[in-house]
Amino acid sequence: MAKSKVFVAFTLILLCVMPLSAVCTQTMKAQSQRYIIINADGTINPSSAPIVQNGNTYTLISNINGYIIITKSNITFNGNGHTINQQTTNRDSSNAFGVELSHVYNVTVANATIINTGNGIYAIQNPTAGIYVDYGGSNTIIRNNVVNNYNAISLLETNNNLIIENNITNNNNPYVIVRAVTLWGSSYNKVYYNNFVDNTSPAGTGSFNSPSTGNQWDNAKVGNFWDDYNGTDANGDGIGDTPYRITAYRDNLQNADDYPLMAPFNSTLYSLKTTSPAITLLSPIEQRFNESNVPLTFLVDKAVNWTGYVLDGVDNVTVAGNATLTGLTDRLHNVTVYAQDTYGNIGTSQTTNFTLILPIEEKHQAFPTVPVVAISIVVVAIATASLLVNFNKRKHSLVKSP
Repeated sequence: MAKSKVFVAFTLILLCVMPLSAVCTQTMKAQSQRYIIINADGTINPSSAPIVQNGNTYTLISNINGYIIITKSNITFNGNGHTINQQTTNRDSSNAFGVELSHVYNVTVANATIINTGNGIYAIQNPTAGIYVDYGGSNTIIRNNVVNNYNAISLLETNNNLIIENNITNNNNPYVIVRAVTLWGSSYNKVYYNNFVDNTSPAGTGSFNSPSTGNQWDNAKVGNFWDDYNGTDANGDGIGDTPYRITAYRDNLQNADDYPLMAPFNSTLYSLKTTSPAITLLSPIEQRFNESNVPLTFLVDKAVNWTGYVLDGVDNVTVAGNATLTGLTDRLHNVTVYAQDTYGNIGTSQTTNFTLILPIEEKHQAFPTVPVVAISIVVVAIATASLLVNFNKRKHSLVKSP
């Protein structure tokens, strides 16, 4: 594919599909903040920083010119679609980064656009990257736009982090050892569902105090989109037939994305393809019904090409939508609704138990009245005949008496 066409397509997705794009959020004047620190005790310095704390969630409420340092573990930093603009004048300087996670664990950085950070020859020793994670571990970097930096995301001696659903675009570094995403002495990290577009050197690993081992560039089903991938997709499943090789520096370890995407990752489309339909059963509900026909009403949250139900665990009845359960008997019943979307995912509703108690007149209306009348007449006739026989015998005995 032509690189320029890919970039145009990706830009359209970035502007109009991904909800995290800063362009799609309300334009706000950036506040100048040399740096903002979320301290280990949870306080924010300076206190005037445009960040709102709600429990363990810290939300950015305006664009800023500066950078953010996070030293508190077990929190979520929500960029809320805003831009963090380092505006560094010397892209080779230290401390030129957008967000730094320093010695923390279980921190999530999400929904931010990070631009214009430096990352030069001293990147290994200094926190210089769009998003920089040093030591700590088990952090999540998700749904960020990291654009126009030397190094987009850099991990230093930190393990078990998750980097997913990020747009990593136009990060250009003239230094061979530094990539858009670089893992320095960092192991068992997972990197997938990301889009790498127009980066000089997309990704790489390298040794620092320790080698980078056990890193995964896919989730064993889906990897990342690399605009410089030149593989083929013979079966048209959207996954490249050959791996995308990840550059290794000094550690000489084999790294690869075994399931590279043929087109930019789209979280909305991916969710449609992989998520089963959610079915809400509205009727019947768990109650008593006094008629033999009960409405079957339900809602499905996405387009489907088949729906059906199972009544009392027997058979699978296909329906075109809402229907009526007919011919029900006087007892406890249960029903479950199923639906299949166009991608083959099957959803299941909750199973609802309901009881049918028919009115007495409905129960008796089919009672065989004609045979009963006939039997009654026969019984009366037999009784009458018996009485006559007994009467005649008694009369005859009275006649013979002296």
